[in-house]
Amino acid sequence: MRKIGIDDLPGIIFSTLMKMPFLKPEVKEHYALKGLEYAQEKGDVIHQLARLVDLEKMYKQNKNTHKYTRILFQQEKVLINICNNFKSAKRNFKTYTRENNQLSHYEMELAKTRVDIAKVILKSNPNLAKTLLEKSGKIFERENRQKEVDFINLLLEQISIKTGNL
Repeated sequence: MRKIGIDDLPGIIFSTLMKMPFLKPEVKEHYALKGLEYAQEKGDVIHQLARLVDLEKMYKQNKNTHKYTRILFQQEKVLINICNNFKSAKRNFKTYTRENNQLSHYEMELAKTRVDIAKVILKSNPNLAKTLLEKSGKIFERENRQKEVDFINLLLEQISIKTGNL
């Protein structure tokens, strides 16, 4: 944890404003997008992820499938960046309230995000869904998450049945 600097205030303000319960969804979205933009400018991929998660929740709640899907793909990209460049991501993470998570946390989030993407694109792009599920399955297996592995196997079986690749 560190002291607050003047450069950090915009991110804090955007994050606080987008969480105000009395604001309309489009105003919250605006502040979340501004917070995401600011985190991108600062090279803080962990805060980028946080704003993408905020947007994901908004879009899912509002049943905005197109934006929800787009945000999930952005989350995957940012999570891959975090996992592949963890030391750098950790170094650029500026926070005042909590410590950074471990690499395994972000790997699990990547696996979960890929499962969410796969569920959304299952019908429209079963091949990509299968690839994403297989990648997630490897992470879940490594972390001994049998419940998630079983769920992925069920989805992979459904894809095989639908595509005729038993």
